[in-house]
Amino acid sequence: MASPVRASTAPSSSSASMPGPAPKPRSTNCFAIDPSQKNGRTRLLDRPRFLWLFFSLSGRVNPSAYVLAGLLPLLVQLFLLYQFSRTPLGTAASQYWALAWWIAVVVSTWSTFALTAKRFHDFGKPTYYALISLIVGAILLIILAFFKSDPGPNRYGKRTNAPAES
Repeated sequence: MASPVRASTAPSSSSASMPGPAPKPRSTNCFAIDPSQKNGRTRLLDRPRFLWLFFSLSGRVNPSAYVLAGLLPLLVQLFLLYQFSRTPLGTAASQYWALAWWIAVVVSTWSTFALTAKRFHDFGKPTYYALISLIVGAILLIILAFFKSDPGPNRYGKRTNAPAES
């Protein structure tokens, strides 16, 4: 007759061979980020960094930060324009949304200029390159908005404000 084999069991956490429970981590927010740690990461809601990104001319930004930060002023303007379009013209509400949109345009112009300056800094170029791009953009806008088009047909269509005929 075979002798019974004793089953081995895993050591329990209460045995002397196992350390006690893991130490409790310091308090964190809902994203498990310890606000006291400064590990070089940028927090989105860090006010000084937010103000630096959109309003300061110092420092540099990489392409992804430039594109993502550039979307915020655009989204704000689109939201305000949408709200304006929902209100009846001539009302106090429409005037409020129009004023808010114009303020956003002014703030967005500066923030886009500051972002562009920091992007040029990333290439080692001075701030006035951003000013040149702002001026060129304004000149291009004026040319496209106010110069008359070619009279008569051209290779893109027979007349203005109509699709090209195949």
